[in-house]
Amino acid sequence: MMVVLYISLAVVVGSVIYLAVAAMKAVKEMKPTVQRITATTERMQMSVEDIKRETDELTITQQKIQQDIEYKKDSFQRIIDEGKTIPQLLQQTWRSGEVHVPEQSEQTSNVERAVFQLIDKIENKRMARKN
Repeated sequence: MMVVLYISLAVVVGSVIYLAVAAMKAVKEMKPTVQRITATTERMQMSVEDIKRETDELTITQQKIQQDIEYKKDSFQRIIDEGKTIPQLLQQTWRSGEVHVPEQSEQTSNVERAVFQLIDKIENKRMARKN
């Protein structure tokens, strides 16, 4: 009976040793595969970070373009609005010799200067005709 016990114990110990050797061999064989998977994962993560950075840059550029378009649109609209007042200012100037400018913005000042230059030219032509 002891012999059977020792043989059983030897078989169990042999099985454990064989299991350990087989596990070590499997780990050694899996190591290059795990390294390749890790390297691939790192490259993918770098690509994802690059894409995210480029997306952020594009978003910032898009916002700058939208702001620029809005600024130019507003500026153009102000110029158009100021230009619409020119005929009225010319009529007032022609009739009364005075200009009533509703607000003093830079565009209004430019329009006012242009009107006064036009008035000066008209006056110079009148004087030239009289002489």
